[in-house]
Amino acid sequence: KLRLAIVHDVTELKQTSHRLQQSRAYYRQLFHNSPEPIVVLDLDDMVLDANMAFTTMFQYSAAELKGKRINELIVPDDRQQEAVNLSHAAMSNRRVQHETLRRLKDGRLVEVTALGYPITIDDKQIGVFAIYRDISESKRIASELAYHSTHDALTRLINRHEFERRARELLRKSSRSGSRHALLYLDLDQFKV
Repeated sequence: KLRLAIVHDVTELKQTSHRLQQSRAYYRQLFHNSPEPIVVLDLDDMVLDANMAFTTMFQYSAAELKGKRINELIVPDDRQQEAVNLSHAAMSNRRVQHETLRRLKDGRLVEVTALGYPITIDDKQIGVFAIYRDISESKRIASELAYHSTHDALTRLINRHEFERRARELLRKSSRSGSRHALLYLDLDQFKV
């Protein structure tokens, strides 16, 4: 009897398969465990996947997000055109970054930095990573610092520096328009006491 056997060396195929599985595992762990809210969109702005930080921040479950247009879920009505413009830029294989407002599931608005990164395979864009950062607290702190730099902490009135700045501006406007203004100086005895 004659026996014929054909043998194929699949070592390289197995190694490639292992590297691919390893790469997918790295991506999944990085994506799902990232502290930044991230959503993966297709070229029609449909949600393909969202990480835990995204579902926590925006209060939607992954099932509620998948297959829905991101702009319909988290973009306030008065920001729709802005969102469309950002989507078009991101879908044109460009990285975009913009400070804006987004809506949580419960309707509250949050100030965010929205970043869009194209996802490409073989030089062809297949989708977008949209990454959000809640900047509400930093905006609040900046606003508070700006207020305290121009106002007295005790009286909440403008401080001397801000008064002088406003007075100079008013005098400039008055000299151009010919309008007149009066200044009242009030001194309170023992005010600090």
